[in-house]
Amino acid sequence: MNIGRIGALGLALLTLGTVCVGSKVEAQQKVVIYSSNDDTLHKLVFAAFTKETGIAVEPISAGSGVVMKRIQTEKDRPGGDIVWGVSRSLLDTNKQYFSAYLSKNNDATPAEYREPTNLWIGNNLHLLVILQNTKVLPEDQGPKTWADLLDPKWKGKVAFTDPANSGSAYSTITMLVDHFGGGDTGSDCIGTSFRQGAKSVTQLEIMPMPPTKENKALSWPHWPLKLRVSSSQAEGAKVEYSISTTGFSGSNGKVEKLLHTRVDGALKPVPGTEGELPANLVLFAMGFSGPVETDLVQELGLAVVPRGRFKGLDADERDYRIKGRKKVFAAGDMRRGQSLVVWAIREGRQAAHAIDKLLMGRTDLPR
Repeated sequence: MNIGRIGALGLALLTLGTVCVGSKVEAQQKVVIYSSNDDTLHKLVFAAFTKETGIAVEPISAGSGVVMKRIQTEKDRPGGDIVWGVSRSLLDTNKQYFSAYLSKNNDATPAEYREPTNLWIGNNLHLLVILQNTKVLPEDQGPKTWADLLDPKWKGKVAFTDPANSGSAYSTITMLVDHFGGGDTGSDCIGTSFRQGAKSVTQLEIMPMPPTKENKALSWPHWPLKLRVSSSQAEGAKVEYSISTTGFSGSNGKVEKLLHTRVDGALKPVPGTEGELPANLVLFAMGFSGPVETDLVQELGLAVVPRGRFKGLDADERDYRIKGRKKVFAAGDMRRGQSLVVWAIREGRQAAHAIDKLLMGRTDLPR
């Protein structure tokens, strides 16, 4: 999307969750916005924007899922300029339909709320909550956490909107998937094990095995849930589902066996299913959850702060200095919490820029 006068819109909305879609715009006098926000908010923001810029706003309102379906349908001839009010998880699933746009006020939004390649920028956090009907179920008997919802006693008693049409429902489902694990870390461990000459590799997954074929009517237009074999698994790894590790055994300080049990749909142990596997090396494919808060972090008295569901060191996002420490720097997951490799690359280069400038007084390194 080429930004002429329309560039001011990204500013006016800050990016109230805005995304630029791929139409060409040159100093136009009207902008079309696909939005899942409330009409009252539309009137307040759009009227102020038109008054300031002289550019008229044509809003197209619908639920998040409906908005995304429309964009997919129009992929060859986009009818909109901006998407507003769609959840990050839904944008992540459809990023191939968007064009990057770097606002001059980009740095006003914390880095963790920006898409690394500037496809979108956000300004609000959605709280996902469990609402309980206390007229039917006493307050002290209801689920208190997302994990509680996996208890079979709630089967058929939890309701939410169709994730195919609702961005908030889609966010809830993807959050649950993220919360209980799975992903690329396990495949990385498998591939590395084969590279280093392992005779056999077994991957244990606590979650149940996905269906071999997706339910397109249920999942479209989102990433379907189905059984997939990664390139690392295809090298010969054995994958076991619905298994929880319970312990290890061995001798002389070396592991020889892994102890496990089968789990049910609520991830609770199934009596009588205990077993063991021979093992010379055990890898925990858990991803990065935050810096180790002992040793160096404790010795230097560095502040560890919340970063989403994880933790990170309290370093400035422009020069990556630890606050209050002129010569201590932190970047990547260590600073921002678990994130994408593109962020690690970006922050590592920018931290190198800041360190070189501190040491040499100047720097030729790119930022």
